Amino acid sequence: MGLKINLVYDAQASAAPQSFRDAMQTAADQLQFVIYDNITINIGVGYGEFNGAALPGAVAEGGPAYGKYEAYSTLRAQLAASETSPTDVTAVNSLPSGNSINGISTISVTSAQEKALGLIAPADSRIDGYIGVPSTWPVNSLVAAGFMKLRMPWAACPAPPKWLCTASAVPEPAYLTMASQRLRPTFQSMVGKQNLPISG
Repeated sequence: MGLKINLVYDAQASAAPQSFRDAMQTAADQLQFVIYDNITINIGVGYGEFNGAALPGAVAEGGPAYGKYEAYSTLRAQLAASETSPTDVTAVNSLPSGNSINGISTISVTSAQEKALGLIAPADSRIDGYIGVPSTWPVNSLVAAGFMKLRMPWAACPAPPKWLCTASAVPEPAYLTMASQRLRPTFQSMVGKQNLPISG
């Protein structure tokens, strides 16, 4: 088994061309193939809007629905407790010990990350995040848009949280790029930027 992404289409997305939903499912399938946690992530999908609000022009949005604050030291310990491979051990050991990372001591942890770390039920049915893709985007860009935005519901930012954080909120130090497939979204999002292809 492994990651299951449950796409929950709202009324606009359900009424969108089938090519839109096909592209979102293709993107979800790609992510499910490379992330191994036995969890279910529920993502609300909008077409021309994001969680019911119109998108500002030709801009796609994505972000987590809820989460919690966690001390960096506690989060690092949780990551260490969920290691399942030598790569995980290497990745955790590459993180600095102590109470902060790059001067950041509190991290916003998303529900998807909590599921991966065993802190909430792995198949909790609540919506973990939302994405919205403009209705004006061409069909040939939808899989890439879906792939990028479907990762956002488990991307967190340094506290205070920016629930709709941008991909470049904080530069990522080089030692985070060695994170494993399984834990990569959590490691990368600890500083708010994902600069490795997740299928790497």
